[in-house]
Amino acid sequence: MPFKKVLAELVETKLGVCSVIIADWEGEAVDWLSSELGDDDLKILGAHLGIVLRRLCGIVDREQAGAVEEVVIRTDGADWFVFPITPEYYLAVVAAQEGHRAEICTIAHRCVRLLQTEIA
Repeated sequence: MPFKKVLAELVETKLGVCSVIIADWEGEAVDWLSSELGDDDLKILGAHLGIVLRRLCGIVDREQAGAVEEVVIRTDGADWFVFPITPEYYLAVVAAQEGHRAEICTIAHRCVRLLQTEIA
């Protein structure tokens, strides 16, 4: 299954998702889809969310608290989600603040499972 098809599943949900990106742990974009952000802006945001994920994973590892399953950042205007796919890749999702967070997370986790089989 092509990555764009998996990404489209999130953007086309009508749950407020406007942008999704798959990136590697270096922050390099692998594939992306956005109805609002330009490519460069999305790549920069994706790279920064990857930094947040890496830092948080480092803290969690030191504390032996288990694996990070997702990171959610809520702002006044948007929600940002980051989901590890493998130790080398992650999925970042941008949604409108009024989006349906729980449903977005459920669909994103399903997409992560699909991506894990594609990447493996």
